Amino acid sequence: MGTWNTSILGDDFASDVYGEFIEAYNDGKELKTIRHGLESKNKSEINDPDEGPIFWLAVAKAQWDCGSLDSDVLAKVGAIVNQELGLDRWREGVTRDLEKRKKVLSEFYAKLQTPNPKPKKRKKPRFIPAIFEAGDCLALNLSSGGFGAALVLTADNTHKIYGKNLIGVLRYRSDQKPPLSVFESRDWLCLNHHNWKNEKFIAWYQGHSFRKHKLPIEKVGSVKIRWLDPKDSKSFTPWDWLANQVENQFDWEAGKRD
Repeated sequence: MGTWNTSILGDDFASDVYGEFIEAYNDGKELKTIRHGLESKNKSEINDPDEGPIFWLAVAKAQWDCGSLDSDVLAKVGAIVNQELGLDRWREGVTRDLEKRKKVLSEFYAKLQTPNPKPKKRKKPRFIPAIFEAGDCLALNLSSGGFGAALVLTADNTHKIYGKNLIGVLRYRSDQKPPLSVFESRDWLCLNHHNWKNEKFIAWYQGHSFRKHKLPIEKVGSVKIRWLDPKDSKSFTPWDWLANQVENQFDWEAGKRD
């Protein structure tokens, strides 16, 4: 499941395309070169009825943010909005999300039709390492009270700018902070709320976005990583999701279907 929310970049693919665009922009590449490179890399996704609209929305946002939106990209966004393209993933969820997405798209298209008064300036990349070490045991403060638990599986600092952690959320919700036995058990949280399909909630989290996280995450110990533990994920998600998805899943199982 690659979609987090109804925002323009609330999707793994959109976030990746936008991130690559801005990274290349900060490296000094010309905007046309960046666009052509992304199109070449994502040919199959562009032709996909679900992923194609996501690609063009991400490119449009990146170009507008950088102060130079191509007219044909604006036209593509107009078609996406007016013809309601790429909305199947929201039609499969709750009606409220579909309407929110339509509103987000309409407002985004209107915004694109005016020049950006403060385009992004190129910034020299600064390396931000992964926040945690492999084996770190995390207590997640839940907004409704109590704690969840998550295990840091990997710390990857091989990228020139973005360090990242692979983190797996465990099936735990309690008034007490999780003991080490919870992390040793490796009882992974599987999500089946809304349109999740019983997937283990294991994803990457980038160090540079950690400061935006509002709810405390506390290291409560460490355990050894095992060779059978998950080693990768296709998903990059916001830090807030560590706690949010614990609450969403347990609430869903309790019959709260809002």
